[in-house]
Amino acid sequence: MVSYTEMEKVMKKIKLIIFSIGLVPATWYIYQIQGKLMNSALHTHPKKTILDNIKTADDALSIFPRTSADMQKLVDELKHKTVARMQEIIAIPASERIFKNTARAHDILDSDVEKVMSLLELCQMVYPEEELRKTAEKLIIECSNFIIDTLVLNKQMHQAFMDYAQGNAKQEKLTSQEQFFIDETLKGFKRAGFDLPEEQQQEFKKLQKELAELTQAFDVNIAKDVRSITLDAAALQGLTPEQIAPFYNEKTGLYTLKTDYPTMDLILQNCSVESTRKALWKEFNNRAFPENIEILQKVITVRHKIAQLLGYESYTHYNLDESMAESPERVEKFLKELEERSAAKAQQEFEEFTRTLPAGVTLTSQGTLNPWDTRYVLYQYKKAHASIDEQAIAEYFPLEKTIDVLLELYEEFLGLTFEQIALNDLPHAAHIWHPDVKLIKATHGDQLLGYLFLDLHPRDNKYTHACHGSCIHGLQDKQGNQTVPAVSLVIANFPKAVGEKPALLLRNDVNTFFHEFGHAVHALCGATELNAFSGTKTKRDFVELPSQMLEEWLWQPEVLKRISGHYQSGIKLHDELIAAIVKIKNIDTGFFIRRQLTLAYLSLACFNDRIDDNMKREYELLFNRLMPQQEYCPEENFIASFGHLMGYGAQYYGYLWSKVFALDLFDFIKSQGLTGEIGARYRDLVIGKGGSKPPMDLLRDFLGRDPNSEAFFRDMGI
Repeated sequence: MVSYTEMEKVMKKIKLIIFSIGLVPATWYIYQIQGKLMNSALHTHPKKTILDNIKTADDALSIFPRTSADMQKLVDELKHKTVARMQEIIAIPASERIFKNTARAHDILDSDVEKVMSLLELCQMVYPEEELRKTAEKLIIECSNFIIDTLVLNKQMHQAFMDYAQGNAKQEKLTSQEQFFIDETLKGFKRAGFDLPEEQQQEFKKLQKELAELTQAFDVNIAKDVRSITLDAAALQGLTPEQIAPFYNEKTGLYTLKTDYPTMDLILQNCSVESTRKALWKEFNNRAFPENIEILQKVITVRHKIAQLLGYESYTHYNLDESMAESPERVEKFLKELEERSAAKAQQEFEEFTRTLPAGVTLTSQGTLNPWDTRYVLYQYKKAHASIDEQAIAEYFPLEKTIDVLLELYEEFLGLTFEQIALNDLPHAAHIWHPDVKLIKATHGDQLLGYLFLDLHPRDNKYTHACHGSCIHGLQDKQGNQTVPAVSLVIANFPKAVGEKPALLLRNDVNTFFHEFGHAVHALCGATELNAFSGTKTKRDFVELPSQMLEEWLWQPEVLKRISGHYQSGIKLHDELIAAIVKIKNIDTGFFIRRQLTLAYLSLACFNDRIDDNMKREYELLFNRLMPQQEYCPEENFIASFGHLMGYGAQYYGYLWSKVFALDLFDFIKSQGLTGEIGARYRDLVIGKGGSKPPMDLLRDFLGRDPNSEAFFRDMGI
């Protein structure tokens, strides 16, 4: 799962942009879009672009536009190709329709849209230049405008697919993936509004456009609201001179702390001055306030109207209808069991952590912890009682070595080969948006699987969380030969090198990197015959499984030993320290589960039929019910920056849901040995299938049985 401190993470919102337009199944994200129809002057045969023909590392780099004109050209070419391909599909007589010229043509059309929208989204997230970010933002709307009026509820395209599905498809010999595509597409037609009368279809389109503007505004408000506090050295007690040096401003003689994750981690875990922790915590938990409170209420209202139009009781019912869980009732039953079984563990942890409070912490008058003290208390407890000093351990995880050994581990386990490419040597080196960016080439035997970009350090105006996003999804033919390599990007905000000291990763950072790399290998290994199912395009409440499964490697002594190496001496973590690390694995699982439950219940509550509820009040009630050991702070407005409510909707529960399966899977793998043999089986039967089979079928194929929650509860210590 997204690591504990990454809960607000956006994995979240890298819109990998799967469109629910009745043309392909709405699989991972249902990206709400808006628009204007393209004029007839573009009705000519499309030409191929670099997005259709990635072969080399330089090709992969060259897809990233470096000027506003480049971005506009991408969108213009997309419009051109979309209109031309639509005309070709519509013109085919019903008697001549086959899978290739109708169903696969739909899939290709959607793939073209997805590539451009994904690229624009990633440019908006990582480009340093304000002009380019604003251009990307503008073109996302322009491109969306075109798509929604051109494709959404397009009756001719719908009829073309129905003519084939109800006609020649029944005589054609289809692969299981092709038949699954047809079945899922037919299910998606109702969700796309094709059963609505004309007047309601127009209302549906109008609501989609409104929703697109609102969700984008919500995300932009979070991204641009990077807050800070300024204070003197006395307010930073508990940190070393080396740790506070990067925050020093020579002109003022003061220190500036921003609300980025490396700074938040450092201060909330180490600073012994409560007022400093409190001030930074409050700034972080008031980002995008108050503007996003109003936007969220509008999103809730619009989504409810969409669900009602389509015949669903609520948006939560609509959102979960195509998930693994299938219904709010099943999710609530799942969450309720976790709530009941984790309560005693959370209380036990609280009593243990607060038995002896560190200097600088006092309990409230209610005997609870202030929220800005929770991580500090846990961190100091680990130092005092488990001999775990996370800052000292970070010296054993220099970034470059961590990357190198991680790649070695997954080469061996998955049977892949990773090669780091020198970007400055490529002809399109000018397309590198920042010097920090790295590029990795992945192959399996003689097959090129794809390219993975890494953008790992914080900077002004960059996306502030960690996530993985696909630009181009891998494809293969019926024989399993890779025909299109995947191209994707991992974004993180890990500490940078300071002076002669290299970038050092906290264990939580290493965990985050393993997590996001799990998404990356899913994208690289998950090439399918159809774009609709490629890579991470699975059910939303399954997509976190591969990433959470790979996190478990970091609790294996042999892996910790191998991946560590002190940045000065190269010495590995010693066995006693590794044993201490492993021993604390479930030290705070009660707190962890209760926090996740709070967010999962909140996301469900936002989109049920109580559209007039005060969601901040709902969050307060959930907080007090599920985390009674901590004091709710009425001055916080966390919900204004809870970006998962846009991308994940009601499905935040998916983190806990998929973790149950991830731990069952890892427990099975560990019992077989972390070998290349079991790794190849996992690659072929789970991540190698993308979303081309129902998730439960993938799990049964691999495990040889139905999955269960035994490993999860055992691992959580409950």
